[in-house]
Order: sequence, then C-alpha cells, then structure tokens
Amino acid sequence: MQGKPLFRLVTAAPTVRFVSNTALADSCYLVEWYRREVTARPLDETVAKLDASIVAIRAEGSSVRLLLAFTARADQVLYSVFAASSPDTVRRACERAGFPAERLTAGIEISHHMRAVSQ
Repeated sequence: MQGKPLFRLVTAAPTVRFVSNTALADSCYLVEWYRREVTARPLDETVAKLDASIVAIRAEGSSVRLLLAFTARADQVLYSVFAASSPDTVRRACERAGFPAERLTAGIEISHHMRAVSQ
C-alpha cells in the first residue's frame, strides 16, 4: 500500500503538560458560540482576536486566559475554555474581541493531559 502512513512514529520524547483547576488560580469557564459569522471564520483568526482582547483586559488589571478553543464545524459551534477571575471578565474579553458569548458556563472542571509531538 502506497501513500502516507496512517500512524506516525515518534522518535523524540513527548512533552506532557497537566492542566487542572487546582493548577490555576482562577475559575474556569466554558464559552459557546453558535452564530455562523463566528463559527465560519478560521479558528486561528478567532483565537488571535480573543488573544488581543485578553492582552488589553489583562493590561487593565483583570485576570483572564484562553486555555483552549476548538470548533465542531459540522455542528457550526465554537467552544472556548477560559480561566478568569470572574464570568464578567470572560464576557468582556469575548465582547471586546467582537464575539459576544452566546452561552457561558461557570464552574467547569478540567483535567487534561496535552501531548506535544514534534513534526
């Protein structure tokens, strides 16, 4: 069988980072968007706008971080997980980026192992 292999062998040691609520000083929040004008744009562009908004809000003294963003294009939904001092700070970050949160869930718990594989 020719073509690209389905699985890639990793020769370098993987890097593992553990993220959990106990490792974060702030609470975690899940934000969801269902509008096509948000879900249809490239994810990197959306994240860049959220990051720029977060930088501005942090400069004002509020604590907020974007931990994760992912999209389910078939369902036209975008999800993001933030760590922040309050839900209002998350709302402000989203609004300033031009993406008012359609749903914000407070008090989510996360425990995620991320494995970075060199390309």
